[in-house]
Amino acid sequence: MDPAVIAALVAAPATVVAAAAAFAAGRAQARGAHRGPVDAVRRQHQRDAYASLLVALNAYFDETRPLANMLAMGRSHAGNHPSDLILEVAVSDIRTARVVVSLEGPDEVAEVAEAAFTAAVRVRAAAAACSRDVPSVEARDAVLALNAAIRDFVRVAQRHLNSAEG
Repeated sequence: MDPAVIAALVAAPATVVAAAAAFAAGRAQARGAHRGPVDAVRRQHQRDAYASLLVALNAYFDETRPLANMLAMGRSHAGNHPSDLILEVAVSDIRTARVVVSLEGPDEVAEVAEAAFTAAVRVRAAAAACSRDVPSVEARDAVLALNAAIRDFVRVAQRHLNSAEG
């Protein structure tokens, strides 16, 4: 057989394999070029959702901490029942932000968001259960638990966002 034909027959499978590899690499690169911007937008939506929840949680915590301290000492505030002072609007803001975090995910972040929301609701329930002039350690403890839940949310959300950017 002619050496040129033999060389062509030997080179043909290598050329086919090289062409298939180049095709697969091109597809992967194109998919990566498309996914990169999509992933960046998704990360930004997650960051915004996490930030909204954190702002709502911190506002609620700042609002309820002094009240819980007063309740722990057995003092009511200006004759109002303690639960009147913990606004349902703030709980509603947390509820709304938590729903968005649940949609954006991932599950681990959604779970700590749910725990933080539950802690906020417990603060309101503890305040509602207080009598006007009887000390309530439960209200203070509920606020401390809310603070811990907020810290857990921040830790998990940061870990997710930082790993997603890497």
